[in-house]
Parts: sequence; C-alpha cells; structure tokens
Amino acid sequence: MQKRITTFAIAICLILSGCNSLSTYPLEYYEVKAHGAPPQMKARMISDHSSIRAGQTFKLGLFFSLQEGYYTYGAEKGKDNLPTDLNIKLPDGFSMIEESWPALKDKPGKTAAVNEKVYDSDFKVIYTILAPSVLAEEILILCSGNWQVCRAELCAMGGGEFELKLGTGRKKKSELFRLFQPTNQKSY
Repeated sequence: MQKRITTFAIAICLILSGCNSLSTYPLEYYEVKAHGAPPQMKARMISDHSSIRAGQTFKLGLFFSLQEGYYTYGAEKGKDNLPTDLNIKLPDGFSMIEESWPALKDKPGKTAAVNEKVYDSDFKVIYTILAPSVLAEEILILCSGNWQVCRAELCAMGGGEFELKLGTGRKKKSELFRLFQPTNQKSY
C-alpha cells in the first residue's frame, strides 16, 4: 500500500510540476541504493509496465540525473575515462532484445586535439525485454552499475545496486510509462 501511495505521489508531483519536457527527470522521484554513489549523479531503475504477461515485451530503463556542471561517460571505454558499466540480471527465461543509449556530446578533452564523448545532462538507458512463456507470480530484476562522474579535471567513482519487482497476470502500464516515449536513443 505504501509503495502505491508513493508512486501515486510521484505521478501527482510530475503532473503538478508541469513537466512537459521529459529531457530532465525530476530529482524527487529518483532513488539510489548505492554504496559510495556521488551525490552529483542520481539514478533510478523503472519499467514501463508494473505487471506483465507471459511472452510480452516490455521496457526497462535506468534514468540518470546529473547536477549542473558535471558529466559522465557512456558505455564505451575512452582514452582517459572509465565507461558507465550497467549489468542487468534478468530472471531465468527472460531475454534482452535491445539496449538503447542516447547520443553522446563532444567535450574538449585534456589535449586540444582530442574531444571526449560525454553526457552532461540527464539521460536514460532503455532495455527492451522479452518475458518467457511461463512466469512466476512476481518478477525480480536486478542491476548493478559503476560510473565515473567528473567536473573539470576532478572525477569521482560511483555506482549503485537497483532492484525492480514486477507483478504478473494481466498487462498493466506503470504510472511512468510516458517517460519511455522515443527520443534520440542509440541502439546496440
């Protein structure tokens, strides 16, 4: 019951805040279960459905919010950076169909001839998942992540442990379904 009230309160908060642009995700709905995660970057794992059916595809997202003036890196290892590393642990029988990251931005590197590729504003990583033909009553999806958050030449390491529970039976969209609408994501 408390989880439903919290989710409802978040949805009301999003509506009342006039959040028409989804490029910035309101900090009040982020939760971090992390050890040593720097406060300059918050993250949350959500799904576009709160309940799924057998054989259904659904989306799972990791939404990141960066404080102004900070940046982080994508999934690719660069010359002078550590990549953002996300490891999704799906229950048996589930399969990942697609992984989609937004386009990185150019940032002047440590030498004038080299540009770095970074995220310097809020971004989301979206996974398309296929459920198996037989499901348990409740689904638990886990994720662990590690990342580097920087400002100028100073960087801090961070990371998080995330979990998401989904019901089964009938297909039901989550209150945050609209956050999964298409943007300029790059698929892998």
